[in-house]
Amino acid sequence: TDGAPHAFAIEPIPFAVGRGELDDAGRQRVAEIARIVDKNESLLVITQPQLTAEDVAEVGADEATELAAERQAAVREALL
Repeated sequence: TDGAPHAFAIEPIPFAVGRGELDDAGRQRVAEIARIVDKNESLLVITQPQLTAEDVAEVGADEATELAAERQAAVREALL
């Protein structure tokens, strides 16, 4: 909603609380995104890691940045 007029948001990729690797549901969501991108090669995909309060409670505030980076890397690797 904060992007350019031609931008659109895709539903978040689910992760288990406090985990940085994709589970079956996450891999399925990434596959859906990959199909959209494959059909529309001019699309630019921008990923933004999101953590919930439950994620931060699980890993601690000091590890939250690392968890966000792990999630972003997992999505990027799966898309590539």
